[in-house]
Amino acid sequence: MPLITPTSSSVRAYSGVSSKDSNTSSSNSLTSRQLPEEDDDALRVHFDYALPTFGDTSKSTSIFPSHPATVFANATEQFLNQTGNALEQLKAVAIRAAADKTTGPGRKELNYDAEQLVDLLDNIAENAILDNQQLLDGSISEVSFQVSLSEPTQKSIRGFNASTEALGLQPGDKQSTGDRTQLQESVSGNQGVQEGNARTNILSDISIYVKNQNINEAINITDQKFGGLLQNVANTSSITDPTHDDFGSGLAKDLASRVNTIREFGESTLTNIYATANTLFNSGDISSSDFSGTVDTSIDKNVSLGSLDRGDLSINGINVDKVTFLENDAAGTLVYAINALTPMTGVVASTDINTGELNLEASDGRDIVINTSTTETTNLLFGGGESRFTQNFNDLRVSGRVTLSANDELSFFGSSKSRAGLDEFSLDGTEENVSTTNTVRDTNLETQTNAKSAALNISQAIQQVDDYKEKLSALRSEFQSTLQAFGSIYQQPRENNTGISSTATASKLAEISRSIMQQRIDTAVQAQANADSKQVLFYLR
Repeated sequence: MPLITPTSSSVRAYSGVSSKDSNTSSSNSLTSRQLPEEDDDALRVHFDYALPTFGDTSKSTSIFPSHPATVFANATEQFLNQTGNALEQLKAVAIRAAADKTTGPGRKELNYDAEQLVDLLDNIAENAILDNQQLLDGSISEVSFQVSLSEPTQKSIRGFNASTEALGLQPGDKQSTGDRTQLQESVSGNQGVQEGNARTNILSDISIYVKNQNINEAINITDQKFGGLLQNVANTSSITDPTHDDFGSGLAKDLASRVNTIREFGESTLTNIYATANTLFNSGDISSSDFSGTVDTSIDKNVSLGSLDRGDLSINGINVDKVTFLENDAAGTLVYAINALTPMTGVVASTDINTGELNLEASDGRDIVINTSTTETTNLLFGGGESRFTQNFNDLRVSGRVTLSANDELSFFGSSKSRAGLDEFSLDGTEENVSTTNTVRDTNLETQTNAKSAALNISQAIQQVDDYKEKLSALRSEFQSTLQAFGSIYQQPRENNTGISSTATASKLAEISRSIMQQRIDTAVQAQANADSKQVLFYLR
């Protein structure tokens, strides 16, 4: 009989995959699954390519109960639910380790639990299999499904790598961190540190190239098709005005956002390039060429015993409330006062555990602008209460740095790379193509600082998983609605042909959970014995 026409239950699927050896996108041939010619009620598909398959690979044909897009989405989501559960457990362990200042056996136990969960995550990724095709190991570059009434319509979804080395803030093997982005009026001193009404530079030509790609595939991220020039034309007064559109902006922030946006919209050259931006400031970042006063670098940089009135310190245009603090901010009152404003400023404060130095950080790469009312205030906060600085800070602006990661070494081209802090001179003083450290695989809870970094990486990984699950849900919904428009399709129950036992994974998670819970109880009991009510509440909440 002739092929079934679109007025019946005509469904066609196409699929393309890349080699498991590389996560880079490759040219994939799309092969049609042919419709049945036999006169029966079942919808048959023919497999004449190797990967991926959605049926019995021992036969040339297979009957499936629903569209392969739905089968793919359901199976992948099942495994990602397991991944998400393990990540939530890992995040809980990291948060507890970040809150614990001790270095004793309890921290070692937390680190051991984290190692077990990381191994479990990789086990899930390696064994997420549907009909002999691995779903979450990065071997699938893209899968395309096609449904037609008259003219073919195609829906594609990229594959997902759920291994721990591919999840986190900086997935990949190599990463490079640039210098601070330039400020337009800066002519001397440290790059990206400038007092007064500065304006950031315009980026008009900057290309990114990954080793072993065709050099012609290096793309200019400021090309018009990607949004054009990257410019943060905001002057300092604009980014310190909470009512202004430019409040919270920064060139490093915009640059990282552009790279990630291009990748997420499917530009093949940037498939595996990730970017983050970060702005850090402490008193050691300032030289006499950066502001109107001078700096005596022989004097300590720690927080001194003292107090502030409201208006003595402002960060990104927001005044810090009145606060009294101890030397090195030993009681944490200064940090608490600054961090109470983080939702508005985007800046998080901390003190160095060894030096007592005040650190300010904007984790999204926005510029940080600092104002101090007097020289005395400046030295209380940044000069040990002595005379490290001879003037107060008047709109002292600090720009951010961009970190990019990929599966291989990165190179940067174009007339704007110096302005972005990504020229050879800038990279020589920072990090150029070093091993990545910001993935879930790098989880290390041996110190409080490492635990805080791990928690950020894990949070990003959870977001990556959730984002992909949303894409799967959209794919499934689109094909379900399309198939309903075609009319009913013969369906029958499908055997669970996945390659990992959900029960086994759940059992492993439960085992780790029991261990973690016992640690929480033991810690709470010990805290109670030490009359530390805050710790009791933290571990039992």
